[in-house]
Amino acid sequence: MSSIRKHSIYGTIYSYLGVILGFVINLLIYPKVFTTEQVGLFTLLVSYAALMASFAGLGLNMVGIKIFPLFRDEKTYHHGFLGLIFLVNMIGFLLVSAIFYAFKNYFIHPDDAGLFAEYSYTIFAILFFYVLFLVFDLYYRVMYNSSIGIFYKDVVQRVLIIIAFLLYYFRVTDFQHTVLFYVAANILPGILIMFSLMRDRLFHFHFDFKFLDRQKLKHIFQLNVHGILLSFASIIALRLDALMIQWYMDLSSVGIYFVTFNIATLILIPYRTMGKVSSIVISDAYKDNNLPLIKDISRKSSITLFILGTLLLIGIWGNIDTVFLLLKEEYRAGMYVILAIGIANLVETSIGVSSQLLFYSGLHKRLTMILYFYLFLLVSLNALLIPPYGILGAAIATMLSKIIATFLKWYSLKRRLRIQPLSYRHLLILSIGLVVYFLSGLISSANPWLNFFLKSAFMSLAFLLPVYFLHLSEDLNRWAEKIIRKII
Repeated sequence: MSSIRKHSIYGTIYSYLGVILGFVINLLIYPKVFTTEQVGLFTLLVSYAALMASFAGLGLNMVGIKIFPLFRDEKTYHHGFLGLIFLVNMIGFLLVSAIFYAFKNYFIHPDDAGLFAEYSYTIFAILFFYVLFLVFDLYYRVMYNSSIGIFYKDVVQRVLIIIAFLLYYFRVTDFQHTVLFYVAANILPGILIMFSLMRDRLFHFHFDFKFLDRQKLKHIFQLNVHGILLSFASIIALRLDALMIQWYMDLSSVGIYFVTFNIATLILIPYRTMGKVSSIVISDAYKDNNLPLIKDISRKSSITLFILGTLLLIGIWGNIDTVFLLLKEEYRAGMYVILAIGIANLVETSIGVSSQLLFYSGLHKRLTMILYFYLFLLVSLNALLIPPYGILGAAIATMLSKIIATFLKWYSLKRRLRIQPLSYRHLLILSIGLVVYFLSGLISSANPWLNFFLKSAFMSLAFLLPVYFLHLSEDLNRWAEKIIRKII
């Protein structure tokens, strides 16, 4: 458990460092250096690659952590698990690449044919190395090391993107070479994590087909069917609004939506980090039938993530005018996108690592149904709301769909697993957050940056102190007390 704790700490540190770097890219560089159309291009290149990568794993990447306990055996190098997932992903890569190449004209909006069509070929390079990254990151995660993938993807990749964009800003490179450098930055994590496996002597690349008897293959195949559906649904849910905005509107609108949407996703950083770290622990806990640990994870993750999410939401919205000082005036059209997506993300954090709990409990069929109902809502509401309301309509569609899907997950946890992550503490946290937000409105300074500092400091202290003294989160209190002891 000490190894899990260590990589959990590293993963959190790398994630928040990635948040800072993402802040630099999304708020300081994108709006200042590129047109909204160019930002839309960068968004779509990665969106299409991520969408195809969700199919390339043919479901195995999604269910890999769940089935790995069947393979775990250090003497046999885990019965060729790495070789198996690599082989499946390469087959999937060839299939989705052929499909995209054959039908790519259907994915390109006529109004975007010039810019997007010119660079669409780079999607294949991003896709190949993204698939490699997913394979090797999965293997590291089942080895209880989730931090290294976060470091390469959230830190190294973003540092390289910043360098590429700064070279363009100072006119060292032109836009064409900047796109190629951007593609290279997205490629590198897949290469680095492969060499890390070699360095750590984990790159045992062989196949053990004799181990895969008929019963195991049947079990894996049944899970894979749901894995494919879940993987596709999970990725397209993240990218669908941008793709539909491209179709109904234009690349420029995608760029505005992407920048403002990403500001609101800061709320999900702790949620995503905890989900990665906890997944293998939850999988092993279900294997050992350790129900007390599972309920403890649900309860603690729910309250801790909701506290952090509430603080981040009131911090962002309380300083929204300062945020838009960093952006061009045209991005103000996305101001309420931040609020709508922020509320949706806060609701999602309220039930903790629910998706992992449902999936590894054996309720993957129910989780699949919930995600596809979510996609149905997302497509329907986007089609209904984007034409009259533009990018705000897309944000409202995402908010409503996510709230309904979160309710269905909560109901499944409570009804099928007898787990209740919500309590009176959530209402208390929300009440404290709202009071602190409205009180922060009394702070006013002529200097916007002094105003930002004063408001942020006030909201942090005024929110966290009652949370600490009311003992609303055991984990956060323990963490705070460790810091206090070290200081004293």
